[in-house]
Amino acid sequence: MFDMTACGSRIKELRESRIRNGKKMTLEILAEELNISVPHLWRIENGDRAASIDLMIVIAEYFSVSLDYLVLGKAADDTAIRRRVRILTYLGKLDYRDLCGIERAAVVNIKAERRRRKRRNGNETGSAHMGKK
Repeated sequence: MFDMTACGSRIKELRESRIRNGKKMTLEILAEELNISVPHLWRIENGDRAASIDLMIVIAEYFSVSLDYLVLGKAADDTAIRRRVRILTYLGKLDYRDLCGIERAAVVNIKAERRRRKRRNGNETGSAHMGKK
């Protein structure tokens, strides 16, 4: 079910996760980028007003998140996000500060999966790690 307050909180979190010149993105900057007024954006972020579907699409595209995540808080398929994070990591251009919340979560999940795989592979091969702390 759609919750305006939760949706607004996700938009605010995405905005604040963007770092510009060492500072969080302001309402003014995002409102200008989206071509809407600051009070309108403030009402959306605080759950006082729902954004139009057109504006939601623009916001989702701007922050590179799915509409499912933006509207419902669900990451329907994070394959694209994982691919982007892996490419940036491979290229050595992954700057954690530039990632939005859902991308940061993907980085954490990727690292956790690597650790689990490493442990599992080590245990399956009769690793010399057994008994060591």
